Amino acid sequence: MTDRIARAIKQPQTQIPEGAAQKAAPRFLVPTTEKTYDLKYPLEWEGVEYRQLAFKRLKGKDFKKFSMLMQMGADEGASLISLVAGIPVEIAQELDGEDFINVLLETRDFMPARFQEAMSGQTSETGLATQE
Repeated sequence: MTDRIARAIKQPQTQIPEGAAQKAAPRFLVPTTEKTYDLKYPLEWEGVEYRQLAFKRLKGKDFKKFSMLMQMGADEGASLISLVAGIPVEIAQELDGEDFINVLLETRDFMPARFQEAMSGQTSETGLATQE
């Protein structure tokens, strides 16, 4: 029997050399709207106080995060709030009921139109609700 020796192939370094210019992140060409919401019932978690939420428009990469949150058992509303407000899903799930509903309504302007329609109920061409 002969011994076989396998060599690990070292992956090329992908670090940016010192002094090299770093690439800028992509940015929107049109101004993005920002909005804030002051919580009526602020929360504290792991030493961080949550008194005000700032909303941002969702990006393509956020939909993968949304899918992951749903697979982990987070509900749809808390997942959306978490992504749009940039807070941990645990905070979104623990918001007071009044704050949760108000924040969910406020986040609508920051979601794609398809999500806005899903939140408000689908309507047909005649304007009648199609949900039962």
